[in-house]
Amino acid sequence: MNISNGVAMIIWVGIFLNLLLILALVYFIYDIFRLFTNAEFRQCPPYVPSFGRQKDIIIERTSALLADSSKQMQVLDPGCGTGTLLIKLAKKFPEHRFVGIEWRKTTAAIARLRTRKIKNIEIIQDDMFNQSFSNFNIIICFLMQPLMARFGEKLKQDCKPGTIVFSNSFYIPDEEPAEKIETDGVYKFKDVYVYRY
Repeated sequence: MNISNGVAMIIWVGIFLNLLLILALVYFIYDIFRLFTNAEFRQCPPYVPSFGRQKDIIIERTSALLADSSKQMQVLDPGCGTGTLLIKLAKKFPEHRFVGIEWRKTTAAIARLRTRKIKNIEIIQDDMFNQSFSNFNIIICFLMQPLMARFGEKLKQDCKPGTIVFSNSFYIPDEEPAEKIETDGVYKFKDVYVYRY
């Protein structure tokens, strides 16, 4: 490969990366537009990746419960996004079962792609309120506050006794958590709320 071919390759790679960035920006702007114009879309906000100390606390606390269990545990992540939390836990605990529910087709497809070789993960593309939570021992979630009242009602209806819920940053209105783990977060993205059923 001569120098001019190398320069041409770098230019094409740069163009490709810029196009990807523009597509991501258009996708983001489209989601913002739908938040303001579509009431149904507001009920299931767009994908926001979990981050911060809260995410680490949920992984640590869930890992401790899974490590202490002699029976297979069922872990649910409703609104799992691209499956990051599930992947970390499932690789560490292959004897347990992990299920993610993601309502957006594109995000669920990415989660399925990322988890395709991990046998103890299942990704379901659906509205989480259409699925039963009754088989799960642990529920981990990073939802948004507008969903939490309805989510709390779903938990009361579906959860079997002994189910533990870890909620990243957002609390269930009018329900006292069993524990609140405080962290130094940003704006509303802080703390972990633990609920026991």
